[in-house]
Amino acid sequence: MEERERTAQIEMAVRGDANALQGLFIEYHRPLRALLDKKMDAAVCRHFTPEDVLQDAYVAASRSIASCEFAGPAPFYQWLKTITLRRLADRRRTVKRLPAGESRVGRPRLDGQGSYAGLSAILSDGGDSPSAKLAKGDANAALITSLARLSDDQRNAIRLRYLEGKTVAEVAACMDKSEPAVNGLCWRGVQKLGEHMGSISRYMLQR
Repeated sequence: MEERERTAQIEMAVRGDANALQGLFIEYHRPLRALLDKKMDAAVCRHFTPEDVLQDAYVAASRSIASCEFAGPAPFYQWLKTITLRRLADRRRTVKRLPAGESRVGRPRLDGQGSYAGLSAILSDGGDSPSAKLAKGDANAALITSLARLSDDQRNAIRLRYLEGKTVAEVAACMDKSEPAVNGLCWRGVQKLGEHMGSISRYMLQR
């Protein structure tokens, strides 16, 4: 993408175009992921993944972009990079506050019971996923950035249920909600997630 086109996309994102903003997140996902691979120390990696940090960053960026101005792509990326490193610092502080010997927290389970791949399979429901036509790296970024567009409760419920592999009862205890409420949040969250995935996939393929 030419700098002029990227600048126009940034202007659209500042004016409230959610797909334009998510498209930018996807464009910069790989360099931000590479940055975190270098910056995350072993203590943080025992509890969190780069995707955890990036979701925090995308949520924070979505909430504050309307009040920002950017002279072009470079300042935008620097802003996003700064937010990402601040969210990493937050995660470091969380780890430092954990009692000695505390088991991992917040990290997706990759044993088949809970993972991004498993969540993608739920969205496809036996057919093509909403991002099936995107390149694999962009498809993964589309899922992670789509999660950032959910409400806090929906995102937390999906994270706990499908990424960390907790039971409905465990999620209810973590969120201080009833089990029916958790089921509702998960159902609505998956529906919205599929909508966002479809929307951003069409947006990316049309560009």
